[in-house]
Amino acid sequence: MPRNAPLGDSLLCARCGAENFAFASFCLACGEPLGDYSDGPEPSSAPASQSELQRPPGKPTPGIRSNRAASRWETWAGLLVLVLVVGYALYDWQRNTAQSDAYRAGAAAAQARDWDKAVSSFDRAGEHYDARQREDEGRKKVAERNRLYAEAVQASERHDWEAAISAWEEVQEIQPSYADSGARLAKTKDEALSYGLAGIVYLVGSGGPSAPGLYVRDALGRSLLLPGSDGRSTVHGVSPDGNTLVYDRPSSDTDYAPFQGATPQ
Repeated sequence: MPRNAPLGDSLLCARCGAENFAFASFCLACGEPLGDYSDGPEPSSAPASQSELQRPPGKPTPGIRSNRAASRWETWAGLLVLVLVVGYALYDWQRNTAQSDAYRAGAAAAQARDWDKAVSSFDRAGEHYDARQREDEGRKKVAERNRLYAEAVQASERHDWEAAISAWEEVQEIQPSYADSGARLAKTKDEALSYGLAGIVYLVGSGGPSAPGLYVRDALGRSLLLPGSDGRSTVHGVSPDGNTLVYDRPSSDTDYAPFQGATPQ
């Protein structure tokens, strides 16, 4: 008896064995065309086995079930691969964007000679263009700057003003805004000037910001007005040890002998 022959009011699907209405053209379970094989040969060249004819209606064969399971796994595997590819593409795009931004920040910092920021930015830029090479150059600048800064501090502490000023100026050349190097350079120059001019005497005439007179510089760089001197005072002599000097000042009544009617000329 053909497998698709009517069984009462139904037809059996030759593909999955599902039971369908006698008037159906397609199997409701798998969509296979049913046809009418009552007067012709069966679709398959091999005769149906007794176990297939006795299979309960609507129950698919083991081969059909395994094919469907494999198809579902293939679908999920394909979706997983797609998700991984899209995810990696997004990650790669974000990484390239971040590295490009970091490279631009590093280039701007190098232009401004801010070497700490430049090194940090080029490090985040990874392999973007020549970021690694520029990072190495920045690290050399940082090392040289730090070495010179330490040398300048040590020279200042031992009052080697020439060496200190030279080192501070080199620090400024590498990175003008580094730490307090600018302020310390100015201070060192003032200290060098004060140190070299200690004990010097100079005259301030009228019309200046300070009162007219003779001034002497002490070891701390302070200028002290010599008592009684004015804008026309003159130094006439200095002791061998440099601690005493002779200078003139305007005359007064106390400079003359105390007798009646004396008038200074």
